[in-house]
Amino acid sequence: NIHKKKELYKAALSEYQQLMQTKFSEMTLLSQAQIYAYFDDHLKAASLYVLLAHKDSEKKEEYLFQAASFQLHKDKKTAIDTFATIVDLNGKYAAKAAFNQLNLLYQEKRYRDFILAQDKALKHIAPEKLPLIHYYLGKSLLHTGDFL
Repeated sequence: NIHKKKELYKAALSEYQQLMQTKFSEMTLLSQAQIYAYFDDHLKAASLYVLLAHKDSEKKEEYLFQAASFQLHKDKKTAIDTFATIVDLNGKYAAKAAFNQLNLLYQEKRYRDFILAQDKALKHIAPEKLPLIHYYLGKSLLHTGDFL
């Protein structure tokens, strides 16, 4: 049952936090991030995924994408920055990150930032999503009064 599951996760988290003071601390990060995600503690989960990204270069992009996905629940500005970092990595998550970054910038009414970011991000946007991004670009240009 769900109550039992929550109790087990809380107990596991407590054990992992004790291990943070030992040489095994790095091995507990992913599990802790997943538990915090289960409990909807988005900021703690995100911070652990960022930490994992800095420690594991092979999975850096994947961990950053996880972090950004949790950040957008509580800290959209940081999520936008994290998605931008992923775009700069030009890896397999670049397309999703570029779309999410531009979408968030537009939603947050950061039109000038949208205009600046779209140059770098557009090459990663899937063709079927380009009309929406072009619409956002046009509206952003209109909002900023930048018609040329």
